[in-house]
Amino acid sequence: MTKNRKFTLDDHEQKKLDEWLPTVKKLVCERQMTWMQEQIDKYGKDAGQHWQRKLDEIRQGYDKGEYYPYEGAIGGGLTFSFTPTGLGDIIKVKYFEHQIDLTNYELLAASGNPREIKLICHSGNINTGERRWCDQQGKDEKVLHPDMLS
Repeated sequence: MTKNRKFTLDDHEQKKLDEWLPTVKKLVCERQMTWMQEQIDKYGKDAGQHWQRKLDEIRQGYDKGEYYPYEGAIGGGLTFSFTPTGLGDIIKVKYFEHQIDLTNYELLAASGNPREIKLICHSGNINTGERRWCDQQGKDEKVLHPDMLS
């Protein structure tokens, strides 16, 4: 395990997060607007005033292509998870029910014990995070799920 590790994103990880986040924020806004409208319809205009204000705020930005879901009183919709391993860090970011894995598995495989065979990732499943690895000669294929690396 790396000592004195600062849990930060490098430029590549930040770029992946920046590309992913707008799409997810749009989905969260759509879900929130639907739910808020249901609350207004269910409880009536007076009881739904709070939800109407929030709905108007979200919809105003949404109509301009700006996605700002309600994240609570203090914000903080993003949760960062850094899991140190003997080979490197597993990095995941969660936004509401959506999650992205920012881990560079190729770097993890290459940074192992130099006496071990270095594995090269040649394919993966974006839904499960599973990766297919083989040695540098293309032999001895192994299937690893991210949880198996921690």
